[in-house]
Amino acid sequence: MTSKKGAATAATREEVDSAIAALTDVELVRLQRFAIARIARIGAAADGRDYQELLSESYRRILGSRVWNKDVALVDHLFGTIRSVSSHWAQEFARELDAGRNLISSDRDTRTDRATAETAPSGVPDAERMVIARDLLFHVRELFAQDELAREIIAGWEEELDGPAIREILGIEQTVFDSKVRAIRRRLIDEGLKAASKKGNKS
Repeated sequence: MTSKKGAATAATREEVDSAIAALTDVELVRLQRFAIARIARIGAAADGRDYQELLSESYRRILGSRVWNKDVALVDHLFGTIRSVSSHWAQEFARELDAGRNLISSDRDTRTDRATAETAPSGVPDAERMVIARDLLFHVRELFAQDELAREIIAGWEEELDGPAIREILGIEQTVFDSKVRAIRRRLIDEGLKAASKKGNKS
């Protein structure tokens, strides 16, 4: 059931249209660069689609199924939508590949297939590790809630982008990037030392 707060902050179609029209040139360039990076990341899974098609599909999503909560900046919502759409394309591509492999290998010895599946390592993290990773990520985001550049760099790391790709998307110089990365690391180290100190005082 949708909460009253959620209903109050969900943007109308008119508000979405107005917010898209109000995006700055800098924001549009950042979105374009991010879309280019996502297409490069999913590679063949893009299936011939380019960054412009990714952007167009992302815009369609927020005008339709992917509701924009106005508590979140539209540009951040668009970053998330671009990520979601490209990930969906990659997942669909992987499913199609798996289906093709299954069709080709349908005449193989099922006992061999079963033995291979049982000995193969699982690619899905267990529930406990997923919870720990989620909580850690939430804590890191909270630490840098007031630092937009730090948040953007961390978001790039979440996407497993390298330094040059992040700098290209954000349009920042190497020196600015390096300085902010050092600041992020110092903050994380300081927070780790504080946590260790608190733990030691309790024992």
